[in-house]
Amino acid sequence: MRKLFCFTFLMIAIYQTPLVADSALKKSQRSVKAINSLKLDFELEMYSSLRKRTRTRTGKGLFSKPSSFRWRFDDKYGRETYFFNGSKLSHYKESENLVLNFLPNSGFSKELIRIVEMILDHNKLAKVYDVTQQTDYLTELKPRGPQNTEIKKIAISLTAPNRRYVSSIAIHYQDSNISTYRFKNQSVPKKTPKKSFVFINPGTVKEKTMK
Repeated sequence: MRKLFCFTFLMIAIYQTPLVADSALKKSQRSVKAINSLKLDFELEMYSSLRKRTRTRTGKGLFSKPSSFRWRFDDKYGRETYFFNGSKLSHYKESENLVLNFLPNSGFSKELIRIVEMILDHNKLAKVYDVTQQTDYLTELKPRGPQNTEIKKIAISLTAPNRRYVSSIAIHYQDSNISTYRFKNQSVPKKTPKKSFVFINPGTVKEKTMK
């Protein structure tokens, strides 16, 4: 479930908040404010402090404001897709011909939703994080208050040279686990149908609801 928690974080109004001081994020926010959807290629590197090893996943993402997403993993570990339309979260495992339906705030889905908010609306960060370090392309944040005690810090990097999009997000957890998302080939799709974020069962896939 840590994977799902990391997976659905990836989507974060320039007001009087600590985040406004960061000119890089402010510039990026002006760019993403003008778009409603974004597609990209991603790499997810997950470091386990318990096992002392790193696992890397790759795939494609499609995001739409405020927090809808489709994360498709396609690598040596298999093909699987996470769908979220703002209310319903589904995890489709192709090799098992199985789709799992989750509560949006459970496990890895919580992280995936968070990541998408960070990419599409940086200012949501200002509500729960303080800037601790910043350069032209990198901003480090620490959680404010007890509601984010599982996270130690977050590092956000922007694309060079225009700082238009987020290029990477590294989430450092209190248990020393680290989830690092890297993004490339960002582009704005011409159309993003709402059905893109819902798993549509052709009638042959087993479904299970997780509590």
